[in-house]
Parts: sequence; structure tokens; C-alpha cells
Amino acid sequence: MGDGVGATIVRGGIAYAELRGRVVETLPVPPPCETLDFYFKFMILPDDKGFDQDPVLVHCRRTYDVSPWERVEGEVILRDSAIDPIVDIRVRRLVRLHYVEFESVQVPRSSIASRATGSLPSCISGTAISSGIVERGPKS
Repeated sequence: MGDGVGATIVRGGIAYAELRGRVVETLPVPPPCETLDFYFKFMILPDDKGFDQDPVLVHCRRTYDVSPWERVEGEVILRDSAIDPIVDIRVRRLVRLHYVEFESVQVPRSSIASRATGSLPSCISGTAISSGIVERGPKS
């Protein structure tokens, strides 16, 4: 308990959103959850003039395992950015912050467009606080 955590969202060299706080409670880890997702799979040509093949709409199943699950008391800081003007959003109340480490396995179910090729399942690991990627600070 008491670990400092923080996340920064950066685009175009501007850190326009930051979350920071301290872990105040360890929560029960939820059971693995499964989601069904759709996304476009594509690759831009090196000369930036189109795609290397037609984009493919992919239907996949993701299974997430979460550990740990911790409640954080902290703050959200929004900064000015010409391309992400979220500083104008007024934060009336911070509902909750959680520190989460997760691993997910993605298994394509089907490709919904022509010229699709099979893919191997992929594994994604990460750490998240709300929607951002997090850095855990030293214990105080």
C-alpha cells in the first residue's frame, strides 16, 4: 500500500492528460473476462500512399486476466493541446481510479473481408490506470 502510480497520455510531444496518485486498497481480483471485438487490420505502404493490401475487418475474441486490482486515490490533470483540446473538459468529480496489471490473449474468430490471411493468437501484457499506461513509483 502507498505505492505511487501515475500515467501520462502524450501525443505530438505534449503530455495532455496525466493521472497520479497512491494505492490505498487492494481489491479482490475479478475472474478472467472475455470480450468480442471488431477491428480493421491494415498496413500503410512505406511511401505513405495507400495500403499494402485491402484493409480487413477482423472479428476476434479476447480473454483478459487481471492481477493485481488496486484502488487509487489521486488526481487527473488535463493540459492544453492544439490537437487534443481536453483541457476545456471540466472534471466535476473523480469517480474512481484503479491500478491494474493485465494479460490478454487474442484469438481471431474470422475475417469479414476478402483477401484475409490467418493469424496466430497474439498475447498482450500491460499495466493500466484508467485508460492510460502506468508507471509504478518507489514505495514511500
